[in-house]
Amino acid sequence: MVASMAARPIVLALANPTPEIQPDAARAVRPDCIIATGRSDFPNQVNNALCFRTFFAVRWTSAPAPSTRR
Repeated sequence: MVASMAARPIVLALANPTPEIQPDAARAVRPDCIIATGRSDFPNQVNNALCFRTFFAVRWTSAPAPSTRR
């Protein structure tokens, strides 16, 4: 799935204790990807509480208006 993503994909592997994809595996498939994990044993740790709050706030404010069938 990571191989089919657009250029410079953002991979949020935030599940703890075992993420859905290991950073090394994502980087092996897509060297241009940006990776964030929820684990403290990786140098790219992102705090889940902060990340999800921001992600959903941005998604909520940038959501397109609902369409109406005519």
